[in-house]
Amino acid sequence: MITRTTSLAALAALSVIATSASAATPPAVPALKDNCGGNARCYDAGTFIAEVMQVSASAMTPGARHQSVVINIRFRNLSDKPIILAYRSGTSQALDNFGNGFTWGRPGTHDTSVKGIGMIAGRSVDTQFGLNPGQSRSATFNIIRFNARPPIGNAWNYDVVIDEIEIQPGQVVRSARQNSLSFPSLTAGTFSANTGAASAIDGPAGTGTPAANANDVANAVIDIFNRARSSKKN
Repeated sequence: MITRTTSLAALAALSVIATSASAATPPAVPALKDNCGGNARCYDAGTFIAEVMQVSASAMTPGARHQSVVINIRFRNLSDKPIILAYRSGTSQALDNFGNGFTWGRPGTHDTSVKGIGMIAGRSVDTQFGLNPGQSRSATFNIIRFNARPPIGNAWNYDVVIDEIEIQPGQVVRSARQNSLSFPSLTAGTFSANTGAASAIDGPAGTGTPAANANDVANAVIDIFNRARSSKKN
């Protein structure tokens, strides 16, 4: 009888402890949204995403000394405010699948390896690359391996630093944040965007000319639907 009473008391105590432990357990932290949708060619910086759209490598034909790789990247503003992005001079570099190094150019020279985006070089800041909320624009980055000798790689781990620029009162321009972008195992090819539509997407890098917008896409879809319905009636 005593044993049973003791056991019941022990069970009651265990129940209280379990209830207290359950109440003290913090709620599960919700998973962060992946704005890149699992795309390895995409980097999510929070306020913007950068997605590799094209990679092309020069042919190492007999007599060719250097191997160059051109990478086209589309940037899209994810925030609800305009942002300005700029490439930090001297940070564009890669390693191929054999460990060979690629860089923006020769040390001691001026970095001219990018097109379509402004650059931060010393105290000079180019603010040309502005993005409204939802807007996309593209830029190209050229890297090179000097005096390339076999083995010749066909995949690249690419790294580059992109700054978010802030214009303060009095037209004072400063870097508000540096983003170290990394794209692993890039291979040559042209890729379709798979991170969602934007309100405006630039045409060729650096032209600043929208290639499409939401109204154009909507009108095209409506036109296709109307033609399909008319064809069924006939």
